[in-house]
Formats: sequence, structure tokens, C-alpha cells
Amino acid sequence: MPQKAANKKINNYTITGIIGKGGMGQVFLAKHPTLKRKIILKQLKLKDKESKERFLLEAKVMLDFRHENIVQVYDHFKEGVSTYIAMEFVDGKALNTLIEEIEMLPVPLALFILYQAALGLFHAHQKKVIHRDIKPHNILISKDGDVKITDFGIAYRSTGDNDQQLTAPGTVIGTPAYMGPEQFSTSRDVTIRTDIYSLGIVFYEMITGVRPYKNEFSSDVIDAIAKGKYIPATKYVKNIPPIARKILKKTFNPNPNARYKSLVPLIKLLRAYFKNMNHYELKNSIKRLLNNEQDFAKYPVFKHLKETQTKAKRRFYLTVVFLFISIGSFLFIYTNRYYEWIGASKYGKVKIQFKKANLNKDNIFIGIDGVYEKAKLGKQKVIKKLTIEEYENEIISQVNNNDRIFLNSLYKKKKPNEESEPAYILSKNLSSDEKNRVMKLLDSTIFNTYTKELYIPVGEHEFSVMAGSYKNIRREIILPRTMQRSNAKYQTGQTVYIPIGPIGEKDVIVYFRFWNSLNPNKLLFIFENYDKDNGLLQDLLKEENELYIKLKNNNYITLKRYLRGFLKNTKYAPFYTNHTYHFMVKNFDLNGVNYDEKRFSVNFGLDDRTVVVHVPLIPTPGTLLLTSNQKSLPLILNNKKSGYIYTKGDYQYKQYTKGETEKIGDKLYQFKYQIPPGIYQIKFDKDDKPQRITIESRKTVKLKIEKKNGKYIF
Repeated sequence: MPQKAANKKINNYTITGIIGKGGMGQVFLAKHPTLKRKIILKQLKLKDKESKERFLLEAKVMLDFRHENIVQVYDHFKEGVSTYIAMEFVDGKALNTLIEEIEMLPVPLALFILYQAALGLFHAHQKKVIHRDIKPHNILISKDGDVKITDFGIAYRSTGDNDQQLTAPGTVIGTPAYMGPEQFSTSRDVTIRTDIYSLGIVFYEMITGVRPYKNEFSSDVIDAIAKGKYIPATKYVKNIPPIARKILKKTFNPNPNARYKSLVPLIKLLRAYFKNMNHYELKNSIKRLLNNEQDFAKYPVFKHLKETQTKAKRRFYLTVVFLFISIGSFLFIYTNRYYEWIGASKYGKVKIQFKKANLNKDNIFIGIDGVYEKAKLGKQKVIKKLTIEEYENEIISQVNNNDRIFLNSLYKKKKPNEESEPAYILSKNLSSDEKNRVMKLLDSTIFNTYTKELYIPVGEHEFSVMAGSYKNIRREIILPRTMQRSNAKYQTGQTVYIPIGPIGEKDVIVYFRFWNSLNPNKLLFIFENYDKDNGLLQDLLKEENELYIKLKNNNYITLKRYLRGFLKNTKYAPFYTNHTYHFMVKNFDLNGVNYDEKRFSVNFGLDDRTVVVHVPLIPTPGTLLLTSNQKSLPLILNNKKSGYIYTKGDYQYKQYTKGETEKIGDKLYQFKYQIPPGIYQIKFDKDDKPQRITIESRKTVKLKIEKKNGKYIF
């Protein structure tokens, strides 16, 4: 408590009490003349130059601070033989007094005090000021729960070339119990990490109630500090939270490089920790600490933490119960335990099975009572290490006699005692025709069998396989699982096998439409699939000769000739389902425009009956060859700077400046453009008068361009 003093004035400050006295001066409690609030007035009586300069340095340093967690300095002045500093009065206690009274501060409140102190100290570091004497005595706590750092009397300010310090190099200064190892050597080693170390010791003392080191300059103390020998906080405090352990590890460490580089990570860590806490509750709880209230359970912050922990536990248990129920339900339903136990009298187990034969595997749907889903055939099944006899039982028994003879002939190519693998693995020993035949046989055997297991209600159901216009239906009565399990035949479920034999090929009517690739609306010519029964054979003779078809001997003949042979000599149709045909349109001219050769294939599926094929044909380009004394030409065709340019067998739409350029002489350049045949208006400047040129397929138009007086001449 401040001692009462007579109402005297010192430089407009009314003295209301004396807080302390010493050999260097006094500390007064005073009243600010304009702010009308209590302040602290520190007096220095000593006349030695160093003490005065240190006193003034503290005032100058603290005058630059404007932070709620640093004691504010209002003024400094000289009156008579004394020097004074007027500063903020903190109505509360120093942290060391609070530790003496409480002994061990609750960790959450110690963390909040540390958080506020770190914010104030970080502000000082931003001003390039190192405190060098962080200890509980210099951390004040107000009755409102605010934390403020004070006493920058031995602070060090780095200002570049003129660092402000009053301690000679090599001088040890500070409070031993809170000094970092580097502080005992030379002030040149002192950095912001030194303050961070001291802050870590303060935190240790807050939660344990003891200092880790004795407060004396002795070789034993200095050696212990240098080696980090102290009693761990866990010996004093049980169940220290992970955040406290991490802070002690990253602050209170004898190796400066192992500490935080700045206070930013510490502040972020603490800010995240207090994110969901009410700061008013925290400050109210610190206020109760100052009043020495021992029942922590009544503190607002601990009530909040207890509620939070209760909610967290409730959420945890609810989550565990939910996961247990979810996992149990998943296992119960998706492992079919429901159908095997509870629903065994209402549901039966079914294995739907069929072989895809020559159906298109990408277009097969399986249906139950009219509800369809796509059948996933997956990869071909590989049966390894079978003897020839076993292999015959699996494969050969499923094919007709001619195919059986064919497959047996392939096995004779194998060595006497060599184990057999599926025939398609032997493809390296087969000719192209043999390989194709083997693959077709495999398509109709066990290698493309579809199997689907499921549980469905008991009773009669319709099972079907659909692929395009093909549909195969089988009806079957499904027994309940209770009856299935009592019958050896159905213990693993009833198999509903839908027999699908190779589907017969049908004729396809084909129409071709050929279009200009650059003008999709321009029809070049058509080709019809003629039928002799409809009297269209004569019309076939009128067809164009441009379209060719590839024969088995790899030769091409005109499609007109191919169809005419079918219509005259056979009763079969020219095109069939489940076949692939290869066509070619040879180079041809139409209305003065030549078109590139085009090769394409058409595959007819099992359900294809009438097919119209639209094919784009590419006009053969002509060449525009420009020679100029200019390194680049701004070509404009038909008032456009971009257009179709023929590149690598097709046209690309791009700027004409992207054409082929080549230097062919001294200051002479050649520009080559392959463009669609047609009539063009050409110019090189928007104000030029265009000239007309005609580009023909496979022909070259040459122009010489010169630029004179800013104009292009050609």
C-alpha cells in the first residue's frame, strides 16, 4: 500500500502517496493534471552520468510504445537535481507477488497471462527493443485482469549502426534466474530469443510455483543454465496439457536455435487455444486470483472448460455409439446377415448366371421383374496350370465338334509334358486367323460368364438379359432361405441360368453421306445400300466410283462393284451384324475441288438393322507462296487475319502470321500457306485495296511483296 504524503506538487503532478524509497530516489503515487487519473512518478536523485542516461533511455524507449500490454509512459522531465518519469499506474499486483500468494497458478490462467505478456513483448520487438530483464517482478496484473510489462531500464534497442545500450561489451546484466545462457557471455549474443527464453522461465514458475534455477551469479548456477539442468515441470504438476509442454520445449531451451525464432508462432498457438473461450471470463478469473479466491471451480473460465469437456465427452460417446451402430448396420446389411437371420423366411439367395456369347459386352443389361442394370462382365477369367484333359473339360466340352478338332490341333503344338494355359495365352504360337478364331471361341465359353449374387423376395420372378433389340427371358420360383439351406442343392443359393447361344447374324441396310469437312452443310455425294428384290440394281450402276471397300485379301474394289456381285450371284445380303467393314474414298475432284484420300471402318452390332454413316472429307489444299523483303507479313484474306491452314493432314484455324516462314536470301523471306481451294481477296493492310486470287488444289500461287513508303506493293 502506498504511504500517504502531503499534497505537494512536482511539475504540475499532485503527489498523493509514496510507493517506495531507495538510494537512487523515490516512487510516488500522483495525479495527472489533465487526465485526472492516478499515475506513477519515478524519481532519480543520483548525479552519475550512466544512471541518468539509463533512466532517460528507459523513458525514451517506453514513450515509443502504444500497446495495452505495456505500461504507458506519459512524460519525463527534470526538476531541481532530480529526473522524473511519469507513467501509467497499474492498480493490482506484480506477477511475483501473485505466485507467492497462489504458489501454483492454474495452467489455463497461466497461459492467458503468458499470452498477454507475449503480445506486449512482441510489440517491443517490432520496435527493435529487447527487454533483457523479463521476470515476474516486471509483469504487472491489474484488478481488471490486464497484464502489462514494465521496467525497460536495461533494454537494448537496435537501430542499425547506432545501437542504443549503456552496458559495455562483455558486461553481464540481468536477473540470473531468468537469464539465458547467452546473456552470461556478451551482450552481442542477446537477441529476441533471449526474451523468449526468459518468458519460458516465467511460465515455468507460474505453473510450478518455483524457479528452475537459483537467483545468484555462481558457477554452479551458470553451468546448470548452460546445460539446461533443472527439475521438469511434470514433477510438480500432473497432467500438463500438450500445449504447455510444447511451449516449455520451444521457449525454455538453453540452445537459442531450438527456441521460437520470434513470438509469432507462440502468439498464434495461444490465440488458437483461446479461440473458443470468452476473454471477459478469463480476465474475471484472473481478477479472482488477485483476490486470492481458492475455489477454482467457481471461476468462470473453469466452469466454461468443464461444460466444454462435458459436451466433448458427450459428443465423443455419441460419435462412438453412432459409429458402432453404423458399422454394425453396415456389416449386418452388406454382409447379408439380415437376409440370413431375420429375413430368411421372406428372402431367397439367387445366383443369376449367363454366358455373353457374341453379345456386345459394353451393351448388356440384366433385369429382374423389368428393372434393369448394366451387367459388369469384368476381366476375362484366367485358369492357370490345368492339364490338357482338365482344360478340355472346361473349354472344349463347351464348343461344337469342328471347333473341338481345331482346339485339339493347337494343343499338339505344345511340348509333351507342358502344362496348359488358356488358349489365348498361346497366341504367340498362332497365326492371325487362328488367333481370331480362338478369341471368338473364348467369347462363348466360361471366360465371359456373368454371375451376380443377390437376395430377393420369395415367389416367382422374371429374369432377363437384354442387349440392344435382343432379349432373353427366364421365369423361376425363388424359395425362402430357410428352405434353401435345408436342400444340399440350394445351400449356396439358387442358380438362375439364362442360356444364350450365339445369336444369328442379320443383314444391315447401309446409307453413306459424305460432307465437306470445312463446310458441314455441304453434301458432296451419297451411297445407298441397294436391294435386288426392290428392283434397284440398275440404279446401282449410276453410283459414283469414289467409294471402295477392302476385301479379305486386303485389296480394295469399288463398293459399287462389290454390291453388284452380291446382288447378281448370291442370295445373301452384302452387310451383316457383328462384322467390321473397311472403306476408302480415293482422291477425287468435285466441281473443281480435289479431296484427300479417306480411310475409315464401320462396325455393325448385333442389333443394327439400318445404319446411316456420315463421313467428313478434307479438301486438298492449294499453296500461297509469298516472297518479301519484310521479315513478317500481316496477311489478310477475305478481310480476316485468321483462317484454315493445312497442317499434318488436317486443317487448323489459326492466324496467318503462324504460317511457314523461311529466309531465302539477303533480306529476302518466303512465306508459305497451305489453304483450302477457293477464291480469295488478298491484302496486307486494312486500308489496302484487295486483289482477287484463285487457289486450286495441289497448285501454287506465287506473289512478290515489297513495302515502300509504308505501303505494300504486289
